[in-house]
Formats: sequence, structure tokens, C-alpha cells
Amino acid sequence: MAREANDRKLALKAFQDDHLLMLPDETACPEQIQILRRMTPEQRWQAARRLYWTMRRHKAAFMQSQNPDWPEQRIEEQVRQLFLNARA
Repeated sequence: MAREANDRKLALKAFQDDHLLMLPDETACPEQIQILRRMTPEQRWQAARRLYWTMRRHKAAFMQSQNPDWPEQRIEEQVRQLFLNARA
């Protein structure tokens, strides 16, 4: 029991610490929350999917700018690995 309570405290602390690292403009404003709540699950899924693929394209463009001598296949593989191992 004591270990479970300690684990919960650590998880809460990690969440709080992570939350403190967020910039004020990274939090959703009330208007954004209202818009998201009005969306259907399918609309939210599509928005998340678009964001995911947009971020992959941005990451690939950044990696290409930092490594102009890399072939496109290497960039794609590196991006794939980064997103495969990503944690939220």
C-alpha cells in the first residue's frame, strides 16, 4: 500500500512538473476548448491526424535543412524512427 501511494505521489509530481514546463501559449484557451468539445470524435481524429502528418513534414524539412547531404530516403527513415519512438 505504501509503495502504491508513493508511486501515485511521484506520478502526480511528474505531471505537475511537466505542466509547469508548459508555456502560457501552449495551453488551450476557453474558446479552443469549446470548439474541440463541439467537434465529433471523427472530426477530432481527423484534426489529430492532420497535425501528426504536418509535424512529420516539418520535421523532415528541418532535418533536410540541417543535413543537406543526406538522401531523401535517409531523412524519411530518421523521421520514421523519431516518430516511432516518440513519447507524449
